[in-house]
Amino acid sequence: NLYGIACFQQISVKDLKEKPNDSIGSYLQKSVCVLSTRPYFVSICRVLQHISEVYFAQGNLSDRSILESGFQQLQAKFRQSLTISDLYTGIKPQLIVKKFGRYALTLYKLMLLEKRVIFYGVPVRDLCEFVLCLMGLAPGVLDQLALSSPEQQLDKLDQMIGFPLTLAGEHQFLSPYLSLKQVPILLSRKSFFIGTSNTLLAGNNSVIQTDVVVKVADGSLQYCVPGLNKILDLSLKDKHFIEDIMENVNIFLASKNTTRLYIGSDEWIFDRFKDYTRSLL
Repeated sequence: NLYGIACFQQISVKDLKEKPNDSIGSYLQKSVCVLSTRPYFVSICRVLQHISEVYFAQGNLSDRSILESGFQQLQAKFRQSLTISDLYTGIKPQLIVKKFGRYALTLYKLMLLEKRVIFYGVPVRDLCEFVLCLMGLAPGVLDQLALSSPEQQLDKLDQMIGFPLTLAGEHQFLSPYLSLKQVPILLSRKSFFIGTSNTLLAGNNSVIQTDVVVKVADGSLQYCVPGLNKILDLSLKDKHFIEDIMENVNIFLASKNTTRLYIGSDEWIFDRFKDYTRSLL
């Protein structure tokens, strides 16, 4: 598999030292892309964002020395021996809890039930972070995407109950962002969990048959299948579970010194959702 990460920007032609041959109007939209055989999205994005800002700000698109330097930096970083835990570096489930509250658990259940879910929002970077965070909550899902990564060491209990979860198989499609060219892929899958900034995909159920559209801007869920919201109603234990997480995340974020805190941290949230999934299985 190949995974793509891109940073793009609209540039005023008048701000460029040299006018590119492909410029037609007064603005250009250019992007800097990285293709990787492993889905280290956040780690790559951190490097790529800095490279892109410098490249676009220099006003000379023909000078690609910063891109060459950035490529060498990424190669040096990922030439090292990486582990499964590196997949989760920079993924912050606290964002999901703060943004969606109780709905964070509803969204998680939608993924486990293999429903057809589209996240809609801008900016694209924030949108992708939310989708990645949710994917990371399900034990083993990101690991499955990294087919060339080292195998995860599972204890006997996890192996017996069915970890890692198989949510990224041939009948499912999980992606932080979907381009229009990928729409035919969705039509051949029974379930998907994707992000988009395209209103055509998020607002027209005749284009893609969708179960739920998630509006990231206001944290709302739009159910496209009658009765689905009733099926996903949280039980009393569900409510206690997610409300405990919400309370402890608030305490964690309000603390002045979080370096030694575990409860309420991102790692703690991962562990709590793993325990929740174990109890379901």
